[in-house]
Amino acid sequence: MYRALKTDEPLRDIPVIVLSAIAPKSFFRSQEVLAEFASQPVPEPEAYIEKPEEPEELIELMKKILG
Repeated sequence: MYRALKTDEPLRDIPVIVLSAIAPKSFFRSQEVLAEFASQPVPEPEAYIEKPEEPEELIELMKKILG
């Protein structure tokens, strides 16, 4: 879903915070591999939070990203 969002012209400028149980290293590596096959790099998300998240951390990130 992240890749689809960031490669769709009308949607790609929407800020994304990834909240996942997958370790960041694994997520970013999977994106690199997919980019090799798709021949289209995808920008990194504005933020990546690994579960379990702290609600305060998520709120602060949203405030920072959305201004």
